[in-house]
Amino acid sequence: MDNDVQVASASGAASAAIVKGNVTAQGFGADFNLAAGTFFSVGNYSTTDLQAKNDSDFSGGSSQDVVAVAKDDADSLKTDLIVQLTGQGKDNLKSNLSRDNLLVENTVNISPTSADYDHQVGDQAATVKLRLTAKVTALSVSRKNIDDLARQLFQSQVPSGYILNDDQIDFVFGQNDTDFMINLLPVVKPDDLANKISGMTETEAKKYLSRVPGFVDAQIKVTPGILALHFLPHLAKNISISLSGK
Repeated sequence: MDNDVQVASASGAASAAIVKGNVTAQGFGADFNLAAGTFFSVGNYSTTDLQAKNDSDFSGGSSQDVVAVAKDDADSLKTDLIVQLTGQGKDNLKSNLSRDNLLVENTVNISPTSADYDHQVGDQAATVKLRLTAKVTALSVSRKNIDDLARQLFQSQVPSGYILNDDQIDFVFGQNDTDFMINLLPVVKPDDLANKISGMTETEAKKYLSRVPGFVDAQIKVTPGILALHFLPHLAKNISISLSGK
């Protein structure tokens, strides 16, 4: 019932009181259509005491299943696109840095400036597209400054007989700090080593080099590729020695 009505009391069907009112279906769709002359109950009253009948058809109701844009779909699309643009922005920032500068990746930040959907939440549509514009920023540092910082932090901890070279300094930027990885190389004089191992066999040379503090392995490469009788050159000037961390 759209509004309250008052029904006068009566006794028996012959003297039944009748009153008219407006009614609206509780739901929509064809299931709520009723032909004229349909009897139905009213509230909790027994049909012997009170019943209703529609004088005209309840018609016009229809329903159908439609696909519409959900808020979760729109939010998920925006999140995925932000992740994609963040990666692209980070790559672009890296490509624009000079060789002496490094990108601090954990400082990469994206700020969307506009988001335009081709369909809004609730619109009937099978797909939804988003055009997102955003600004990606990050901090960068020079490699030299990082190397200088590492020297300030660790130089006093380098034991005697070892040296800290820039090419043996590595690091990882954390969320709130920076982790350094340092490889220390022994202090050696390549010319002196070349004089010591000249004329030795490869096996003898490796055995001698194993006395160097921190020695792990030695790779011997001979140019043009022939190690005559398995001996190193007898002239020290023909031997080149380079050290690397492992």
